[in-house]
Amino acid sequence: MWLDAIGVSNTEAAEAFRQIDANGDGQLSVSELVQAVPAYHLGEIDVPLLGR
Repeated sequence: MWLDAIGVSNTEAAEAFRQIDANGDGQLSVSELVQAVPAYHLGEIDVPLLGR
C-alpha cells in the first residue's frame, strides 16, 4: 500500500519486494525493512522507496 500511495507501479513494487526480501520467504520482516533503508541511500539496492 505504501508504494502504491507514492505512485510506484505494481511491477516496480514487485521488484522492490524481491530485492528487500533478503531471505526469500515472501514476507518482509522488520529487520529486512530496516536494512533496506541504508542500503537504498548507499545505492546498494535500486528500489523506489521514496517514489519516482
